[in-house]
Amino acid sequence: KELISKRIKKSLVMIDNTPAPENKVKEVYEKISATNYLECGGLGLKSCYVAEGIADLFLKYSITYDWDIAPAWLIINELGFYMKRLDGSDYEFKGCEKKDGGIIVARDEKLLNKTLSIINI
Repeated sequence: KELISKRIKKSLVMIDNTPAPENKVKEVYEKISATNYLECGGLGLKSCYVAEGIADLFLKYSITYDWDIAPAWLIINELGFYMKRLDGSDYEFKGCEKKDGGIIVARDEKLLNKTLSIINI
């Protein structure tokens, strides 16, 4: 995590599954002064790219399923990164496995809180 922190000071990378940031992701991209954007498929893979340090922030604004989230959630949490629901609450694996509300995956608490303040205005 320390090596990732050194790289992060030089750039801020967002990741999503479109060729360029769109809609709410674009708004966040601009407001956090992101310097780069990566296109990648797969919710779990994008989340793990945050854990690996390839990206710093991932937002998912649609329905999620526990089976898509569980493996990445474990990796993110074990490494000390952050995965929350877009309202800032913890992602919980109870009740229906299909959940509205999306997720945010962030490299650190400061970026998480800054992003949550932008999307929950």
